[in-house]
Amino acid sequence: YPRGMSIVVCIFLYISLVGLLVAFFQPYWLVVPNNSEFACLNQTQNSSGTIDMLTTNDQGSCGLSGMCYPISHTAKFNLSCYPNMGTEQCVWYTDLESMGTLTDQIVTLLFLAGLILCVFAWFLAMAGCCSLTCCCCNIYTAISVFLTVGAVAMLVAVLLWFGMMDSYKLTDQSCVNIFCNQVGLFDPGSCTIGWSGF
Repeated sequence: YPRGMSIVVCIFLYISLVGLLVAFFQPYWLVVPNNSEFACLNQTQNSSGTIDMLTTNDQGSCGLSGMCYPISHTAKFNLSCYPNMGTEQCVWYTDLESMGTLTDQIVTLLFLAGLILCVFAWFLAMAGCCSLTCCCCNIYTAISVFLTVGAVAMLVAVLLWFGMMDSYKLTDQSCVNIFCNQVGLFDPGSCTIGWSGF
């Protein structure tokens, strides 16, 4: 019985873990629709901080680990609100500053910490699968602790991300703040929740 329970837990954790890993590393948490307007703060030297209302010409997305510009690179125009726009339409966040504000950084790191705890729980479940006994059931206690803390961390990260969207400033270089247009408390503005978010 204990060995069978280990196998069931191991399979369940494996499926859940693969889904969470794919969701985290795909930038489709919020989808930016095509032909939607967004406010781009013109921060060039010749401008006095004017706001340019631009229209997306492709579908984009915002995620915890990266983003896809809602701008077709075959017909790309200069974005003064994202002056370091790269040559690729989809980019990974390679440092904390590229994630956006401090809250965006905390959300990403908190979700990643919860994900790491779930990975540890899966390794413990694998050890349980290979053991012939329940090991006094201590291993299942450790698994439940890792899973509980990890799940709470990821849930808090998602709630914090959606709950702080009304605190963005106009100058914040965050994918959600710029491209989703008029976001608010638990309101992603013109964006819709993508498959990674679900």
